[in-house]
Amino acid sequence: MLLDASAVLAFLQGETGGQAIRPLLAESLATQVVRSAAPFRVLVACDDDGVAEKRELVVDGFAWTANGADCHGPRLHPDGRLYWTHGRKGHTVKQKDGTLVHAGLNSGVWSMKTDGTDIRWHALGCADNPASIDFTPTGEVVGTVDLYFGSPRVDTLMHWQLGGVYERPDFLRIIADLPRTHERMPIIKELGHVVPSGCSFWKHGDRVAPADHPLSSGPDSLNLLVAFYNSKKIVRFELKPEGATYQATEHEFLTVDRKGAHLSDVIEAPDGSLLVVDTGTWYSHCPSSLQGVANVPGAIYRVRRTAEGKAAHEAVAKAHRPFSPAPVKSDAELLAQLASADQAVVRRGLEGLTFREAKSPAVTEAIRGLLSREADLVLEHAILTAGMRLAGFTAADLAPAA
Repeated sequence: MLLDASAVLAFLQGETGGQAIRPLLAESLATQVVRSAAPFRVLVACDDDGVAEKRELVVDGFAWTANGADCHGPRLHPDGRLYWTHGRKGHTVKQKDGTLVHAGLNSGVWSMKTDGTDIRWHALGCADNPASIDFTPTGEVVGTVDLYFGSPRVDTLMHWQLGGVYERPDFLRIIADLPRTHERMPIIKELGHVVPSGCSFWKHGDRVAPADHPLSSGPDSLNLLVAFYNSKKIVRFELKPEGATYQATEHEFLTVDRKGAHLSDVIEAPDGSLLVVDTGTWYSHCPSSLQGVANVPGAIYRVRRTAEGKAAHEAVAKAHRPFSPAPVKSDAELLAQLASADQAVVRRGLEGLTFREAKSPAVTEAIRGLLSREADLVLEHAILTAGMRLAGFTAADLAPAA
């Protein structure tokens, strides 16, 4: 169960007057999008007092059962859209004008513009609870899942692909009407039964790490921090590029030695330090919260370098800038990426064209040319999805890539 950004904000405003947390959650408190149960609402402040005078519903239709496998997020993508996840509870989601986006029992990843328009499903599937997501610098959606498989239980680390339909053998009926590209979609890492919850990329981890003890083993590595709810741990996954996706190496980072602790989220602050959210035992739907402990209150911990690392944190904080969306590539630039020898570059080009529904004879021919190239499962999915959505290819047309 994740604490919403709004809950963390309220807690720390009570502790610090809000000064420490405001740059972390929003560049301005003038407008924030937060989740209240299943709907998402925009909180609008009409002045600079930090209090939201207006609450506007921007998206609804996601079932809620109070067991935690509900909506998580939203988070701001590098492209300026808001992304969130929803568990396998059922949904009937419509645009503001009443147009149906999708209805089903599926769990999945969703996005919309910040004004609540252009709602889309990014990926749908059968897993119980996509718990958290974050984004790579190039926009890939990476996240944690509880109960991706059910018997035996397997939690996972995912690269959620655009148009991905993610299977689970005991729930295939709920994806029977969706266009699938693989019998089994790729997974970055199967974690076993660990109950992963919140996750965040530690964007400035190497900048605040000691010079003689860097976090990353190479310049292309990314560091994803994941909270393990039951085992009281924050685990660092080093993600290294591999084909069109990433491979993950697991490193234990932090363990809280506190009876009744349950870590539910980890967030990077503007100075490169970390905030770790511990929900204690309040969440009674989780059996481990009720085993052998009295009521244990929650807490928020800050993780940072000691005195000799103060200058590194100050330098990161000084370099912090307000959010601005990533530059928008033209159709021609995305099309040119399809000729790259790098599978990840090709995949990103295909996803960009697919997202904006960029149909043209040139795009169709480029996709046709990709059907015979060597591709891992991740790139293959992007080729097949683009072929169906942009070029109108049939199963027979796509057979060479299957």
